[in-house]
Amino acid sequence: FDFILVVVSVFDTILSSMRASTFVAFRVIRVLRLFRVIKLVKFANYVQEVRKIFLLLAASSKTLMWSLLSVTFVMYIFAVFLTDSSSSYLFAIDNKDWDDFDRQLHLDFGDIGKSLYSLYTAITAGRNWS
Repeated sequence: FDFILVVVSVFDTILSSMRASTFVAFRVIRVLRLFRVIKLVKFANYVQEVRKIFLLLAASSKTLMWSLLSVTFVMYIFAVFLTDSSSSYLFAIDNKDWDDFDRQLHLDFGDIGKSLYSLYTAITAGRNWS
């Protein structure tokens, strides 16, 4: 389609330089030039749709941030609970009586940072609990 538009444009330029554009057949070629305008209008509609998408993404970013903050807050509450529970359990046992489960519990939930990381990996399917 673009090739045809270029050929028509070149042909029209040659004819207008020869002053032969009064023939009816050459007027048809000028009508074909209108297809370029139609193509431009279609492109403008496409750009407007893309613009709408970016505006909607920008408008939804505030909601996304509040959602992420809510998820982080819930994760923090669970991290505090799990850290407190695991610390109480491990404190009740003597350190030299720990088995592999107790060592892994201390590695995963020994402090708030480790608990948050363990919860994050569990949520994002980065950790297999089996």
